[in-house]
Amino acid sequence: MSSFSRKLTVAIGEDARPVGMLFFEARGGKETSSFRYNEEWLGAPASFALSPSLPLLPSPFFASKTGADGLHARSLPGVIADTSPDAWGRKILAHDTKKLGRPMTDLDFLVGVDDATRMGALRFLDEKGTPLRPHGDGRPIVPPIFSLPQLQAAARRFEKNDISDEDLQRLLVPGSSLGGARPKACVAGDDGKLHIAKFTSERDQNQAIELAEVMALTLAGHVGISAPPARVISVANFPVALIERFDRIAGHRAHYISAQTFLDAHNAEDGTYVDMAESLRAYSAAPKEQLAELFRRIAFSMLVSNSDDHLKNHGFLMVAGGKWMLSPVFDVNPQPDRHHGLKTPLDHTNGPDAGIDELIDLAPSFDLARDEGRALISGMAKTISSTWKSVGESVGMSPEDIRSYQAAFSHKNMERASMSVAVQSPKPEPSKESSKKSLSELLTDVEKNTMPGGA
Repeated sequence: MSSFSRKLTVAIGEDARPVGMLFFEARGGKETSSFRYNEEWLGAPASFALSPSLPLLPSPFFASKTGADGLHARSLPGVIADTSPDAWGRKILAHDTKKLGRPMTDLDFLVGVDDATRMGALRFLDEKGTPLRPHGDGRPIVPPIFSLPQLQAAARRFEKNDISDEDLQRLLVPGSSLGGARPKACVAGDDGKLHIAKFTSERDQNQAIELAEVMALTLAGHVGISAPPARVISVANFPVALIERFDRIAGHRAHYISAQTFLDAHNAEDGTYVDMAESLRAYSAAPKEQLAELFRRIAFSMLVSNSDDHLKNHGFLMVAGGKWMLSPVFDVNPQPDRHHGLKTPLDHTNGPDAGIDELIDLAPSFDLARDEGRALISGMAKTISSTWKSVGESVGMSPEDIRSYQAAFSHKNMERASMSVAVQSPKPEPSKESSKKSLSELLTDVEKNTMPGGA
């Protein structure tokens, strides 16, 4: 097998301020990398660690994997791997690999993502200090919302293995940065904001997947969970879920990591919710609020039968002071036909079949009394069970769609939650630090305090 190596500058924010250097090498089926902060970043008064597992130290950090799957190991540091695509984006980038003359590596997928749509605030610069734009010529190339018919048609042909060179070029920039198995693309909305457009897959034309996801995000907001703005539009008689990107706020790039990186886990199913709670206590800007939010999200997954809650489907955004907060919820998909269980277990004792009763017993792990947890879940269950049908109708679900999703909302966990005694639960008091500013203001401060002259 051929070998190669490459060095990249790792930068952050709209001003692309250098943070450190990434060195990557592939040799004999093994991929390795090292990352080192540069001296200027280490010495900057407002600098911060890119993730909890990459503290501000002058020594290098190493990552490696051997073989195609590497036993789930990653050849890039987690915070850098989080800016790479998986599933859908990788399929697009890997479609034409003959010109490489070798198998694609993790670095190839990393550098194949266009700077305009890359997830989070990290950016990668070439030898000239220019952000990587492998598919563009420097001009703005994020497609506008009115290009959705062409993008949708190209995605459908891609799924059928009937894609042309023109289709591939059309999908490379808006689709290569995204993960998940379903077809999707980044587009610029009428307001100029970056959105993810999710298309109906060839595999599930008879299911209202896009409608159900927007319904779930709407319900999440109704029960006090932070969720991105989302709506459904019709494109060529197919529903398209249009979801605002939460890592672009007021013209700034928000620094993002997955829960897998937050926990420094080896794979997306190698951690628990209690582990996440412990890390929030250590690194969150508002621990009490965030622990209650995480508790809500676990209950929500149980109540709406979301069984895809692995660690890559939870994320964190950096706020002022180098602290972390849960990102708005994403990739929540009610599953009426699947086993009702969690991908991320509650703790190391409870398995994937743990339900509402076990979650209530663990309420103290989230700084809630059991009665508080019981009351919170009971209120959520009442809201969800009484409104999900009307919310579904409001996003365009037909009576047949509603019937097909009934099992996702009528099950043992919903029954147990509804039976809980609704004890009045005091709302957690906001921490003094977090109550001063909104999340948007806190995120904006990260760039203003670390980028020369702001963004």
